Amino acid sequence: QVNTCAFSPDWTRVVTGGDDDLVKIWDSKTGKVLFTLEHHDGAIKCVCFSSDGKLFASAAYDHLVMVWEAATGKQVFCLQGHTHSVETCCFSPNGAFLCSGSWDNTAIIWSLKNGMPTYVLNKHRNVIQTCAFSHDSKTVATGSWDCTVRLWHLVEGDMAVKCLDGHKSNVHSLAFAKNHMLASGSWDMTIRLWDSKTGELIHLLTGHSGWVQACSFSGSGDLLASASDDQTVRVWDTSTGRCIKELE
Repeated sequence: QVNTCAFSPDWTRVVTGGDDDLVKIWDSKTGKVLFTLEHHDGAIKCVCFSSDGKLFASAAYDHLVMVWEAATGKQVFCLQGHTHSVETCCFSPNGAFLCSGSWDNTAIIWSLKNGMPTYVLNKHRNVIQTCAFSHDSKTVATGSWDCTVRLWHLVEGDMAVKCLDGHKSNVHSLAFAKNHMLASGSWDMTIRLWDSKTGELIHLLTGHSGWVQACSFSGSGDLLASASDDQTVRVWDTSTGRCIKELE
């Protein structure tokens, strides 16, 4: 089973990870496998590219996060610090950090200068399922099975945390827009749109009849797409909170 995939920023490559413990890099035009990486000893849970496309990361059930050169498949870092399966990972847009979240209820912010942990974020009370950086790289959001989203703001070398409550079940997906709006998708079948600066709820988006598994903003932030176990994708107007299209 393939658990996760990500396109490079220039759309020329795709990285995939699955239950076979393998990470594969594909040429998106030809469909050929360029590299197969066999370093993990557990199912691959998440893969992601850096914003410049030079690096990608893989997070796995073996408690490890590995960072790779996209051009060569060479390992750059093996990040060790979690004590349980790592479910999610994401690069900061400025390329300085990588965030990972785990079944050990912690998120770790790693320096990409030396591969060392810069911050350990330990305020969640359950599994961290998803994480996302703001476009200015100053805030990271984490979503958890404790039904909360936490916003961690880098302030003078420390992390100030804000807790966003409201979801009734696991938070499974997060996405930032360029205007600092944050979307959180949950197994409670809703999406919440937040002002990440103030923590205030902007809109509650309802209409899905199954778990919300993914969400993504358009480049302008005017639209949000959400994907659900109800076998639909919904497109929302973020200014009004209205669903403007349902794709079945």
